[in-house]
Amino acid sequence: MNKKEVFERIKEHIAEYAGPDVPVEDITLEANLQDDLAMDSLDMLLLAGSLEEELPLQSFIQSDEFENWQTVDDVVKSVAERL
Repeated sequence: MNKKEVFERIKEHIAEYAGPDVPVEDITLEANLQDDLAMDSLDMLLLAGSLEEELPLQSFIQSDEFENWQTVDDVVKSVAERL
């Protein structure tokens, strides 16, 4: 799966946990999870769990890693290196 395909899969999951007023068009690689998408640490925990359940990851996303996610691109990189 290339980076664009990973992004498209992740985008669906992020849309579930982003703030209710966040349009899907705002979910870009550069979007900040907290500032632009209104996600908090619980949302990121739930996102990590959702990605682990849905995608064929080779290893789990550790809490110290998802706690450091700042942008959508950070999430894409974490997932891509586990596929």
